Amino acid sequence: MIFLASCNKDNNSGNGGTPGGTQTIGAKLSAVWEEEITYREETTDGGVTWHVTETTYGEKYKKEIFTWDGNKLTSIKDYYEGPNYSPVYYDFMYDGEKISEVLIGGLHLNVSYSGNKISRVEWSDGEERAVETISYSNNKVSKFDLEIEDDYGTDNQTMSFYWDGDNVIRMVTDGWTSRFGSYDNGNNPYLGSDAMLFFMMNNVEEFACAMSKNNCTDIDFDEGPITYQYSYNSKNYPTQAVKNWTHASWGSNYRTRTVTTYTYEYVD
Repeated sequence: MIFLASCNKDNNSGNGGTPGGTQTIGAKLSAVWEEEITYREETTDGGVTWHVTETTYGEKYKKEIFTWDGNKLTSIKDYYEGPNYSPVYYDFMYDGEKISEVLIGGLHLNVSYSGNKISRVEWSDGEERAVETISYSNNKVSKFDLEIEDDYGTDNQTMSFYWDGDNVIRMVTDGWTSRFGSYDNGNNPYLGSDAMLFFMMNNVEEFACAMSKNNCTDIDFDEGPITYQYSYNSKNYPTQAVKNWTHASWGSNYRTRTVTTYTYEYVD
């Protein structure tokens, strides 16, 4: 399941902007590097120990590349499966300051607005047709309703967001709840561009964080807790984030810990 939409906050909330309207870009990402190490928990007479079982692709690699035209994000190249696989391309077309169309691989998304807010995203690949409707409360996104039609019928999915000030604290996806326990005071590099949020929808937990003004440090969801630790530059934007995710391994009684390090580069 992928929800595809865009959402930021009003012009008075830090480096965000009105959804679909004028954006205030505090920093522009140029690239994100990734390095991942997976550990397996083992219990012995001496207690619990963790052993390295895998390093992702053997080395740090450039996972995401961003292209800008002024303050408009025009494309993203995403090596989400790793450097040995073909990337996914995100291309954004604008009507003035508003995104009008999005191409994701071979998928063509049409974007509609209600005033300055994105209210509807629609796409069809010839076999499936999907329509997403975005609802707002107090000028913040409160709900996505996704309807997918194919030869077998219609499937409806819902994602709801609950806020504390400018940060999401809870997300409910068709009955499954993710809780965002804490945020730091750092600036969120994914906030401020509508285009960036189409891209972030590939990971719903990270997407909820991407809508928030600050950087999330603690997430509790059904597959296990996630924590983040950040290092910052002089403008209070992260230069590095270390993601620590501990969860039960599928079909086994031992746990796995995945430590992913993201390194951020910005346009000068």
